[in-house]
Parts: sequence; structure tokens; C-alpha cells
Amino acid sequence: MSIARKIRTCHLISLLTVVAVICSCAPQPTGRDLGSLDGIGALFGRFETDRAVTVVPGDFWEFDESSSIWSFRGWSELVVHVGEGTSVGSVHIDLIPERDSAGMHFSAAWDGEELPGPAVQAGARLRFVVPASGLTPGVHHLKVGRINRADDQNLRSKLDCRFTSIEVDVDGVVRELDTDQWSRYGVIRAFLDDGVTGSTTRRRGGFLVEGSQDIQFGLNPSQDGELRFQVVTVAGSPSRFSVAVDGEEFQVTAGSDARELIAPIGAGPSDVEIRVDGEDLGLSLWGAPVFRPVHGESRGSVVLVTLDTTRRDVLSVYGGAAAASPRIADLAERSTVYENAWSTSPWTLPSHASIFTGLYPTRHGAA
Repeated sequence: MSIARKIRTCHLISLLTVVAVICSCAPQPTGRDLGSLDGIGALFGRFETDRAVTVVPGDFWEFDESSSIWSFRGWSELVVHVGEGTSVGSVHIDLIPERDSAGMHFSAAWDGEELPGPAVQAGARLRFVVPASGLTPGVHHLKVGRINRADDQNLRSKLDCRFTSIEVDVDGVVRELDTDQWSRYGVIRAFLDDGVTGSTTRRRGGFLVEGSQDIQFGLNPSQDGELRFQVVTVAGSPSRFSVAVDGEEFQVTAGSDARELIAPIGAGPSDVEIRVDGEDLGLSLWGAPVFRPVHGESRGSVVLVTLDTTRRDVLSVYGGAAAASPRIADLAERSTVYENAWSTSPWTLPSHASIFTGLYPTRHGAA
């Protein structure tokens, strides 16, 4: 019996993910100057890599080790990261079908917009051409869907869309998905899609670095304090993490167990340099970056108010009737209102436990 590893992802609840990265060039560690930042929180969500384009098989992919076949049912996504400061002219993504899947029909959408053309029969390869206008820096999604009704009758009962390989052509340079590296690249997929990642059930937000990177930026805190990070190597051998503030360096070496890295910083403008020395295929996470005042005023009390089983669209601040929630509307006028929110669970107990602990339900155990 073959052994299949399966991915099923819903919002922030992520299981083991089959992924791979295909890039346009080999890693070449370089320095990057981000200019002046409003705060250390501006680093959240950044993926620092020397690769121009990173392609990751995302939701609902399966990988069969015994046959080296990639497959999905119905639809799936490819997550594409385009690096900052890169110039990409064209990207072609090819899925090479197994024999039975060669007669199936598919459509595709880039960031929710359907790519032009009718349903495509796979044939020798299923090619999707990403328009140059869509290759802006950041994270994109190529959704590939099966059009069962367009298939011959004898194929409609076959549910699995099976492919022997995935190839990405970036400006004429072709790379094939490396099946030997899929578990390492699961870290990248989780970070790009969910904003948190890790090699264990302990997941953190922050910014992710591939290989060795040197990043410079300016900060201008209003008072003396500390820059704090939870650093961890989430793929590869232990990496050396260092922070230099106006030339004074602080460093630690961290493997799969997170370590705290603290760098004092004074009030006023400072030049900050962050560096990771890791192996070429290593992935290092600067988790939970924060500025903490050394002699700040008391933070005061925090009052958390939650409304259980309340639909978003009944509140006036989100388009509901004005008379439905006048006090909330008044508070919203003096507050920061968020348009999007994600829960770790679809029901009350585990989601509230996550709010109070900052942990996933698999970690805090409330279910």
C-alpha cells in the first residue's frame, strides 16, 4: 500500500504541508537596506530571500512517496512570492500530468482573477502563463481547478488529478519542484499563507529569512528600551543571529529551540543591523519582534469584551442598521477598527483560549 502525505488547511489551522520552492536563481547572500521604519513591528510578515520568485504548492495537495506523484482533488493553489527589488518579465508554471490526468480539463485564476482562455486540456503538460502585470512584489495565489464536465465520460469518475512534476519557468530559467525538500518548504508555505510558522506545533509570527541575510534599517524610539526577538532555526543546522545597534553587536546561536535575543536601544535615531549566518537552504525565524521600553509608564489594565455568536454584518460599523449597536459605533469612532480577523477555531472555547494564551488549540489543549 502506498503512503500518502496529505495537506488540509483551513484559515490558521494548518496540518503538515507539502510544499516546495522553485526559484529563479541560486542563493547569493546580500545586504538589504529597508530605510527608516516606523517601528520594529514593520518587520512582521517579511520573507527575506535572494530568490526572485518562490513557488509553493499550497492547499489540498497530496504527495505519494512510493510513486513520486503530486495530486489534488477538485482544486488547489500554488502560492507565489515575488521578492522586493526584483524585475521579473515572465513566469510560466507547468504541471506535468500522469497518463490518465492528461485528458482532464482545468481552469486557473491569478489572485482571484480568471486567466484568459477556455478550459485547458492537460495533454503533455498543463501550462499557466502569469501576466507580467501580476508579478508585483509580495504574495500571490494561482488557483487551479478541475472542470469535470468538460472531460470525456470515462474520466469523470476519476477524482485524483495526478502530476509527475511541477516546473516553473522564470524568464527562461526552469526549475523543477524538489520532492526531497518538501518538509523544509512547509515552513515557507505556512509563513506566507498563515503569517506564523515553525518546525513543531509551536508557531510564531515575525519575519523569515532564507540562507544568510544582512538587513539594515533605522529606528527612532521616543524612549530608552530594548529590541527583543525569539529566534529559532526552523529548517537546517543552527544559525547565528546578531543585532547591532549603532555598531554595538549582540548575538546568539539558535537551533530548533527558540532563544531570546535582546539588544538595548536608546531614545532617538539609531541605525540597526540584523544578520543571520545560516546554511544556504536554512530557514531562520526572527519571532515576535518587539520594542520594550525600559522605564516606561504603566501599561494600565486591559479589558477584553467579546460578543459570542454575533454576526459581523449586524453591527453598524460593518454595515448593519445604525440603531443595532450605537455604543459600539461610538467606540469605533475613537478606536482602530479591523476589517479582517482570523480565528484559530470555529467555536468559542478553543478560540478564547487562544486569545488569552497566544497558542494554537493543539498547544493549549482547550477543546
